[in-house]
Amino acid sequence: MDDMARIWPIIVQFGGGTVLCAIGLWCGITSKYLDLSLSEDRRLIGYVIGGFIFLLLLSSAFTFWLPNLPAEAAQ
Repeated sequence: MDDMARIWPIIVQFGGGTVLCAIGLWCGITSKYLDLSLSEDRRLIGYVIGGFIFLLLLSSAFTFWLPNLPAEAAQ
């Protein structure tokens, strides 16, 4: 198991970010600021969710996968 000092920031950042992002999207949809019948708004929501997932995967790669590569892989 990896050091929890490296794992907790990801859990807090992306766990809290998921809650805040969900609240923001819910508020935008219920207030009719985001209209799901418009393709531009659906695309925007897709960009927000896709970007969030991309940053989670990138952060996870730099935390779990890349530090464990052998030194020969960098040359």
